[in-house]
Amino acid sequence: MADRPTIEWTDNIQQDFHWKYDGVEPYKDGENAYGKWYLFSVSVDDVDTSMFAKQDLMEKLEALSPTLQAGDFVSIKPVKTGKQSRSWHLWVNDKPAEDQPSEPAKSEPTKNQPTLVDLGELMSACLCQAGRAWDDRFKEFQGDTAGAIERLAVTLYLDARKHGILPMDQTEVSPEESPEESPEEPPMPNEPPNPGTEDDDDLPF
Repeated sequence: MADRPTIEWTDNIQQDFHWKYDGVEPYKDGENAYGKWYLFSVSVDDVDTSMFAKQDLMEKLEALSPTLQAGDFVSIKPVKTGKQSRSWHLWVNDKPAEDQPSEPAKSEPTKNQPTLVDLGELMSACLCQAGRAWDDRFKEFQGDTAGAIERLAVTLYLDARKHGILPMDQTEVSPEESPEESPEEPPMPNEPPNPGTEDDDDLPF
């Protein structure tokens, strides 16, 4: 199963895929310092994908073995319950496994799961801030400026993600603040009359 994508388990993030076989039979199994492990082959968006399970998840899957069939739509969500512990929530064809909440599986983004659009806007905001910071400090762009700004933007992005910060709508204006208005242009000074354009009646002769 080399060079195949692998499902990465992240607390409170649901993974959806299609089961490829009848019953629960791992492709491989073994044991390491963390205990027994089991390797399955599943389908994510029609792409063969590896899925590892430890003993706690394996027990949940084995409970589904009598009814689990090839083509079933399976959702698994690890839920953090302690500093180093988690519980597993499983759904098959949007129906929860036994001894679980009756609510259907949900794939919609939550507060803790920003969308790709959110992350793109955050990266764009970080690039803008990095460019302003560079301009304020050095007043000119020279050398590997683009690379330096990019590295600064990535640092800002990682810090923002760490603290759960997302960019505000740049078009919003705070009620206390009003957009700056461009100053009115001063009126043009009166120009002296152009010689020869005055009415002849004003001439003394």
